[in-house]
Amino acid sequence: MSLLLIKRFCGVAVLLAVLLTPLAAGAADAHLDSKLGLVSDIAKGTKRYLVILVNFPDVQPQKHLEEVRLRAAARVDQWYRAASFGQTGFAATVKGPYTLPEPLEAYKVSPYNYRVDPRRVYKLVRDALSLAEEDGTALNAFDVVAVIHRCTTGPGKGYGMICYCANPGMLSKGRRGQAEYVPITTRKGTVFQKGVVVMAENFHVGFLVHDLAHAIAGVHQGTRLVGDLYDFEEQSRPRQVFQIHDAALHLGPWDVMSQHFREQGQPPPGFSLFTKIRLGYVRPEQIALVRPGETALLQLAPLDTGGHLLGAKIPLSSQRFLLVENRQPLKLDRFLPASGVMIYEVDESRREGFGLVRAKNADPGAFNFSRAPFGADGQAKMAFVDQKAGVAVVPIIRQGNDYLVLVTKASQAEAAQKVPRTLTNLKGSPALQQKLPQVLQLLKAGKVADAGNLLQ
Repeated sequence: MSLLLIKRFCGVAVLLAVLLTPLAAGAADAHLDSKLGLVSDIAKGTKRYLVILVNFPDVQPQKHLEEVRLRAAARVDQWYRAASFGQTGFAATVKGPYTLPEPLEAYKVSPYNYRVDPRRVYKLVRDALSLAEEDGTALNAFDVVAVIHRCTTGPGKGYGMICYCANPGMLSKGRRGQAEYVPITTRKGTVFQKGVVVMAENFHVGFLVHDLAHAIAGVHQGTRLVGDLYDFEEQSRPRQVFQIHDAALHLGPWDVMSQHFREQGQPPPGFSLFTKIRLGYVRPEQIALVRPGETALLQLAPLDTGGHLLGAKIPLSSQRFLLVENRQPLKLDRFLPASGVMIYEVDESRREGFGLVRAKNADPGAFNFSRAPFGADGQAKMAFVDQKAGVAVVPIIRQGNDYLVLVTKASQAEAAQKVPRTLTNLKGSPALQQKLPQVLQLLKAGKVADAGNLLQ
């Protein structure tokens, strides 16, 4: 082979390697389950978690160091072990505080996602990683890093933004479908290409668990496996005062990826069924697949308990489906505004931040999805009906913390709704216990009208 041909061959080989490496890395982060859809392959397990505390040389910290350490380490681990049914934990190593080489002004960013300068993000993260490495930390022994700067921050004040995920996030063009784990090179030349989040010292635990979900879930074809479920446009709209619920336009506090917390003094909410699936916390047998036109009576365990059956998936098209879950005031869900059957429409043709997941709000007039669940105990509307899709979801009765939910044709919705209404009226009477088994048998058999007539 001539020298020219060898050079051409080597050039093509190098080009192919460059082009194929990101695809291989992305493919390794997730798999496509025939029932669940995209599922992360890297989110589970005990994460080797490095927390780097840094000071700006011209800023006086206001939060006690031990309190910051507690929120960053122990509380994160406790929250994730509960949210993941024990499948994800964080083994923390806390380093610092170190003093950054430049003043706050050299690092500060915009409070609006769209306006954050990735060069400033890179500078802060690189300097923090470098300081930890120069103190003897082997960076690549860790799976994920949290950089916590000790500058009390509010929107547009202090550092500018209280929290964000740098990798995959602010360092790449995730909002353009180009999310990736960007390589960060330290002063010593070490390349760190894993998850990194950035927090101000006054972060709420909800901020940190939210951004860590981005960091540990991975990337698939330029998209973060676990994305933001709040509205990007609304988050970046300038305003005098920003409230935590302002951008949570699509599902309010029903997923920490939508709203980091309800009130400042309360713990963050848990994940919705959608996010638990993406993180790999739900097994295929814990989801019932019910196609439009089919009828199924499902006994849904509370989502946060990890029970036998956690939800239903109703496919509407190749990229759209409904998810049904039962949320009860247990564990991480105990501070949610209501309880009952939540229903979401997922449209995977939409990017994160643009309505990828939208709650079917049972009471749109109530503040911030506070009466969003459907339920048979006077909780807003009795049933969800989508005439175009030909689907009805009717909560029948709560048994302990489980909910019996009927998924059926839209044409049977009116007949189906008679059942929970009558059962509610019979609550506490001998007639309820006598008739309930027969009613449930009829519903299982798809004889919805007969079940309603039996209770008359």
